Amino acid sequence: MLEQETAARRNGLGAPMPIKTVEVLCDDAGYPGWHASLRTNVRSSTWDDFISSDVEKFWRSLERIVVAWNFADEDGAPLPTPAEGLKWQEMPFDLAQFLVRRYIDEFNRLTAVPKASDSDSAPTSRTSGDPAPAG
Repeated sequence: MLEQETAARRNGLGAPMPIKTVEVLCDDAGYPGWHASLRTNVRSSTWDDFISSDVEKFWRSLERIVVAWNFADEDGAPLPTPAEGLKWQEMPFDLAQFLVRRYIDEFNRLTAVPKASDSDSAPTSRTSGDPAPAG
């Protein structure tokens, strides 16, 4: 049965990739009740564009990162997401900076390599330090 499932996936019959997200609450940025749902399992090319110093690449990456938000303008009209047409010049700068910082923090937290403990309980990665002595 497992072989049939594996073969089916190779033939394009597998489940689509899930969209993993994190909710970023914007209360601490002075936007009470505002929140954004941001995708955390983006492709490497999207991440490269996100961390690029090229503003256009960065903004295009947000089209794929921002899944949804409840942002509104001064009159209470919903602000479209980047994918829905919001231009980077229309985004409040302080809010954009806040989202970027929180997204990077959450992305790093979710993709961090777990640490193992040395015999002295000092945190270390599994690849650092000397190998355990042969028994």
